[in-house]
Amino acid sequence: MEENTMNLCPGKSVGAVIRDKDGAILVLYRKKRPLGLALPAGHIDEGETPPDAMQREVYEETGLEVKRYREVLHSTFPNPCSRTDAAGKSYDGHEWWVYEVVEWSGVPRLMEPDKHEFVAFKDLGFLRYSLDLELGHAPDPADATNWDPAWRDYILPALKII
Repeated sequence: MEENTMNLCPGKSVGAVIRDKDGAILVLYRKKRPLGLALPAGHIDEGETPPDAMQREVYEETGLEVKRYREVLHSTFPNPCSRTDAAGKSYDGHEWWVYEVVEWSGVPRLMEPDKHEFVAFKDLGFLRYSLDLELGHAPDPADATNWDPAWRDYILPALKII
């Protein structure tokens, strides 16, 4: 059995998959590292449970109030972190809880314009095309968009979304 050698960030992470009635997924575009497309997400604050943190992050980033949800993923991924440990070594992994929000109230809006370029529902065709652009597989590289590596490399594939 292989030993886990990741230096895990103590800041556990949560994320939310929110689909509209047509199946489009709510994404935002981050202006700060990690740059690019992502779903609503963030770290769990001290004293919070993962569901509480997810609900808070969804509201802070999108203005939506989560009514019902279900856990769809709980795993550890080897994605780099901007935080460092006491020795100054960068963390190279995060523990994630991801929830599918099945009922919410409100209309998505840009709540943190200093952090995000936009918040919008995007269909799976857009998500797949933007991923293809980033990976160099699409016809027009001028349209390339960045993806947050945690979502691009681990979470969306694990959930079989893209």
